[in-house]
Amino acid sequence: MIPEVIKLSQDKASILVNWPDGNQTQLSAFMLREHCNSARAKRARIDFCEEIIPKDITISKVRNVGLYAINLV
Repeated sequence: MIPEVIKLSQDKASILVNWPDGNQTQLSAFMLREHCNSARAKRARIDFCEEIIPKDITISKVRNVGLYAINLV
């Protein structure tokens, strides 16, 4: 299913995803960072190092990447 709208919450602590069936999903910045697949995050997991993520982490911008992805800044 393709999201209809992906937008940043007012407090910038999460993104809100609206689906065609009327449901909405809220994904916190903390949870997204915790499950991030960046090279830095992958390296930390490989080295069994815990990446310290601030509890009050926020998202500055949501950018489209082509037709199928987003980039969170």
